Amino acid sequence: MSIKPTPRLAKAILEAPVKIDLSGVVPPDARIVKALAARINVTSTTGLLSDLTGVRDCTIDGAAYRMRTRNAMSSGYLKAVRYLEQFYAGLRNPLSTVRRFYTANNVRRPQLQVDFLADKPTKRTLFLTSHVDSTVGRPRAEEMDAPGADDDGTGTVAQMLIFATLADLREAGVPININVRGVHFGSEEQQLLGSKQYVAELKNETGIEVVGQLQLEMMGYDGDKSRRVDLHDDEDHNGSHALVESLMRSATAHGFDLGIRDLHVFNPYRPSDHRPFLAAGYRAVCISEDSSDHGVNPNMHTINDTIDKLDMAYFVDVARFCGAGAIDLVMAG
Repeated sequence: MSIKPTPRLAKAILEAPVKIDLSGVVPPDARIVKALAARINVTSTTGLLSDLTGVRDCTIDGAAYRMRTRNAMSSGYLKAVRYLEQFYAGLRNPLSTVRRFYTANNVRRPQLQVDFLADKPTKRTLFLTSHVDSTVGRPRAEEMDAPGADDDGTGTVAQMLIFATLADLREAGVPININVRGVHFGSEEQQLLGSKQYVAELKNETGIEVVGQLQLEMMGYDGDKSRRVDLHDDEDHNGSHALVESLMRSATAHGFDLGIRDLHVFNPYRPSDHRPFLAAGYRAVCISEDSSDHGVNPNMHTINDTIDKLDMAYFVDVARFCGAGAIDLVMAG
């Protein structure tokens, strides 16, 4: 059976600066399609974002809490980390979590590491990451109202639900051939402090072979309804374009109606937590909504970065695309 990309995706692939090989693309495993749809939908994404942005009270350690900020210097950030721990502990196949600490403004802060192990022991590990902190423009101060729905509430929620999908797939008997490690980084808004310190320690960690990193960064704003998604590999840094090609093949197989752009450029003005991985010699790709000057979310780093400004149907499709791409890498080994 010949699989062809949707017209929107086909146009993006045709315009890509580097040829994308789509030969041999096969239909996805029906169990994966079903699991992605069951876990990643408008109801689940809206609910988690409502908790993380203070739209409603959430429950943390049995008490109601309104999370108005996830600013890294605030108590809200600590509550967010605890909220994430509870989420992973509540999955049918609980994932192991551990707090990894870094220093910001001479203050020790936690960021959450999540480990999902392969069916058989292996060193090979895919990183799936986002940043949990938010800001309204003064990240080194203790901002008391910083909703950060898009930046990076969307990436955080996508990461949570992809791990939940992986847990469901293991239960369904889908092979998990490599480890998946998630990190909910802190202080991305303070010049990547959390991820820089994490990667510095990762370089000395034994027993791990980093297959690559997928950074989930702002994926819910679609102001011009173009359904554009940007893949940032920084000009094939460390061979990272191989990850881009794998993601494009996944998108084609699943038939996502997204204009996924292989940017293949180095843009110093759009940094995120993939940069420390690239600097350390690892393959990494940042996945984001339209990051061009005309498409960037005007509510970023303001009090107006709220759920009502997002296109939730678009976000669901982007999150499912990220999940499909990660799962294909995991199954390929």
